[in-house]
Amino acid sequence: TEIQNAGNGRTFGPEVEVNAKLSANWSVAASYSYTDAKIDQPTTAFALQVVGTVASCPSVSHCTVPILNVPKEAASLAVIYTTKVLRDYQLTARVSDTYVGPAYDQAYYFGIPLPSYNIVYARAGLSGDKWTATLFVDNITNKVTWNTANNTQFQFNIPQLVRISTNQPRTFGTQLSYRF
Repeated sequence: TEIQNAGNGRTFGPEVEVNAKLSANWSVAASYSYTDAKIDQPTTAFALQVVGTVASCPSVSHCTVPILNVPKEAASLAVIYTTKVLRDYQLTARVSDTYVGPAYDQAYYFGIPLPSYNIVYARAGLSGDKWTATLFVDNITNKVTWNTANNTQFQFNIPQLVRISTNQPRTFGTQLSYRF
């Protein structure tokens, strides 16, 4: 077994989050992040392996490489409705969308592009004094996303076969909670 360091990297970028109550019943939650994560001083051995696989590494002497599985952008938006019903109960409904930007991963070779994606979620719940009953749908549009190509815990990497791990499909469910 041989283990090598890829070199020195750096990461920076802003993140903003806003939670706003629009009225007595409506609120919104939004977030956005931008992350610039790069190996900006790769070792010669690593640079030789990735030259030409990404546009930012045209030669060994002029090479910066994205840090794996770090998307440049990510965002989320949720709209929440809450109201009292039947005097003693609270009804809450929430619809949210999560965006994850493109990133890179590796299996046998460096630079497998992971495309961006959006996942939409919905929840509706009814709460009493000590209990909550919730219905939910995750991944409403049944979007299939590529989360990673690096599955080395489960396989031997060979150049002819790249295995992609994907997300959970559309899921319906209920959740019952009781506070003692």
